[in-house]
Amino acid sequence: MQFERVKGTYDMLGKHAVLFKNVTDKLKITMEGYGFSYAQTAVLQPMEMFKRAVGNETDIVNKEMFEIKSKSGKEYVLKPEETAPLMRSVIESNFVQGLEVKKLYYITPLFRHERPQKGRFREFYQYGVETLNSSDFRRDCELIMLGEGILKAFEIKKYKIEINSIGCRTCRPEYTAKLKKYFSEKSSGLCKQCRVRLDSNPLRVLDCKESACKIVASGAPKMIDSLCEECKTDFERVKGCLDEFKIDYTLNPMIVRGLDYYTKTVFEFIETGDALGSQSTLIGGGRYDMLSKELGGQDMPSCGFAGGIERLILSIPENIRKTIESENVIDAFIVHFGKETAKAAFSLTESLRQRSIRAEILFETDKIKKQLSLASGKARLAVIIGEEEIKDKTVLIKNLADQKQEKIEFNADKIAEYIKGVKDV
Repeated sequence: MQFERVKGTYDMLGKHAVLFKNVTDKLKITMEGYGFSYAQTAVLQPMEMFKRAVGNETDIVNKEMFEIKSKSGKEYVLKPEETAPLMRSVIESNFVQGLEVKKLYYITPLFRHERPQKGRFREFYQYGVETLNSSDFRRDCELIMLGEGILKAFEIKKYKIEINSIGCRTCRPEYTAKLKKYFSEKSSGLCKQCRVRLDSNPLRVLDCKESACKIVASGAPKMIDSLCEECKTDFERVKGCLDEFKIDYTLNPMIVRGLDYYTKTVFEFIETGDALGSQSTLIGGGRYDMLSKELGGQDMPSCGFAGGIERLILSIPENIRKTIESENVIDAFIVHFGKETAKAAFSLTESLRQRSIRAEILFETDKIKKQLSLASGKARLAVIIGEEEIKDKTVLIKNLADQKQEKIEFNADKIAEYIKGVKDV
């Protein structure tokens, strides 16, 4: 019996795996460049945490979680998003002390039981950052700058930045009442689920993807008109900061994000080149000042964003994507002629690996053409050892990009130094 992958998932082999690795490596470098440190939480998480943090009326909790019930009756889920688990971990471990600000990033698999389509899977990978324990508006701006930095790192140019403020617990209740009144008068035009949402969380109607609900929502009162003085001042400061750094953005009063824990400034990076079809959000995030308290912790104003790696890859220009997926996996391929040369080549390969050089060798053939053919798709350099080289105590190093060759002394330290010099160019 032959088994197949589960619907809505995918495997990574060959160029696909190389592309994924090189993209995530570049993401790590970019996020670390902004002072973020790596963090990771377990895939299995308590179900109740998401109901409390993400919201009972969100699509994630209502329709998309993969639920698991233990033999003892406890309910768990395969995590559908990472911010709540990360905050739970921070609270549980008392990771943030006093006034210190922590900046964390992650690259993690997530799971949502939804209809697979372009840029959307049931198991998918997400990258994201979280700035913990800061209410400073410049942290919001820093996140938007980082989001733009990530897209620029992959030469993605077709996108726009949209921002909004969705208020706080002071001003949102009054706005929620206005929304409820508006949507109640037009409930006949809403989908069945949104009519249910009217009583529990009318804000979620603004996030509905049904075309009929979008039409009704387009005429709804705007949160931006109901902000309290604190939220109004904070949002003006965020916009002023973005203006100062000449970051283009548009105000979109319909952005509420799909998770209930957001407050104040929210933002999205929207792909505008039609690379993603209907799933056009590249990056989404905002502030979530109350999440820590919702999960049993102390006051910890925070903000963050997340983006799907699959959508990021789809948005990378084809010529850049091809370059990324063909980037060398190893530094040097050691080529031999069999017999004594194979023995020397194997010894050199291991010596180079001990010196932090990614080296490979083919044992299965002594045909030079076959070895060089394989090397050209995997390595920057071919280190060739023939009988003449053993006799002269030299190796021939061939640059597989420009085909230039150079003989150097058969000495592992000197060969490693030469290879590192080529890597640094």
